[in-house]
Amino acid sequence: MPVATAIDFAAMEAVLHHAAAEGRHFLLEHEVYAFLRHMGAETVPQARFFPRGVRIADHELQGLPGDQVVLKIVSPAIVHKSDVG
Repeated sequence: MPVATAIDFAAMEAVLHHAAAEGRHFLLEHEVYAFLRHMGAETVPQARFFPRGVRIADHELQGLPGDQVVLKIVSPAIVHKSDVG
């Protein structure tokens, strides 16, 4: 039997108000995940930020859940990760 998840309407509204306060009519990726999480939806298990030039240690990679890792590059100079090989 599924467990009921409470919907946090106030938190959902706060995400929308934050975007509106910045003059945006859209949500950034991390805001979408927060909005969905507050809705009780299943979201990505976690996200980590690694600054440019940092080598990810083996123990950090092994500590990630699951058997697959998705890489997202955020850079004004790189349109798609395939551009850097």
